Amino acid sequence: MFEKNGVFVNGDTIAVNRKEDKYMAEAEQMYKNENMPFASLHVDVPLGFEHEKEVLKNAGFNEVELVKEWTNTKLYKK
Repeated sequence: MFEKNGVFVNGDTIAVNRKEDKYMAEAEQMYKNENMPFASLHVDVPLGFEHEKEVLKNAGFNEVELVKEWTNTKLYKK
């Protein structure tokens, strides 16, 4: 649970140029090769920033502010 008026800060690798689909396909293939259910292990699949914002908004974060951006990494807060 977050404190009232608290801030959630996340720095994450962000997929660029539709690489999100490639990374997801690679993760799905890895699970298939190992005969394991999807998401049974933590495999960090970088999402595109718009997808990442959508996931956060679905989790209840109404506003997501981009604070700083590097080549493949973004720092954002709610």
